[in-house]
Amino acid sequence: MSISSKGERIKYFLTGGGKTLDDFIGFFTEQAKYKFANAPLLTGKPAIREFAANARKRVKFVTHDIHELWEIGDVVICELDINYHRHDDSVVTLPGTDIFRMDGDLIRDLRVYVDVSPLRQ
Repeated sequence: MSISSKGERIKYFLTGGGKTLDDFIGFFTEQAKYKFANAPLLTGKPAIREFAANARKRVKFVTHDIHELWEIGDVVICELDINYHRHDDSVVTLPGTDIFRMDGDLIRDLRVYVDVSPLRQ
């Protein structure tokens, strides 16, 4: 898929482009780095895939409401609400910020800043 700007590519990623695990992983470079909240830094598609697969066992699915998005060179910064849809059909919405460093159309580094402690309640 060809999307004209990095910001538009990230909007697509956050609003449904990464629904399946294969779709999600397809947005990353082979040696991408991924840091989610206070979890350890992950490097490479296999590690990111494993993390995402485990996360999908804990929540049914995730949606995002984007409030602001800034594109600066190869960096996209996104202020958003993250909606965690649980298996019991409840939804926990948490504010967050994502920082994407891009390599063309692919994510080479993603940092997700969110306090996930309310998900444990």
